[in-house]
Amino acid sequence: LRWGNLSSTQRQVACAAQQAFVNLQNVRRSTEEDLRASPAWWTHVLEYMRAISKTFATKCEEADTQDTHATRELLMQRAVWELLEIFFVNKGVIDGIITED
Repeated sequence: LRWGNLSSTQRQVACAAQQAFVNLQNVRRSTEEDLRASPAWWTHVLEYMRAISKTFATKCEEADTQDTHATRELLMQRAVWELLEIFFVNKGVIDGIITED
């Protein structure tokens, strides 16, 4: 969530992430069963999370090294996104990380 105007990098990330979000929503709408309990649903969510992580990685590589504030903000957003994946989507799969419900 962000109030106010997005930076150009944030707009680029949002546009790049749009198709992955649309794909996830199409999967959600294509079935009438409760998806939260379905392993297939979580596989789609994980694919979505990784698509966004890849977008952040690409933008971090392209980041302007002269604008250190924007680069740090982008790196922080990428780190938060990857933590969300670890703790809420890919729970307990990564060695050495223990999560509890």
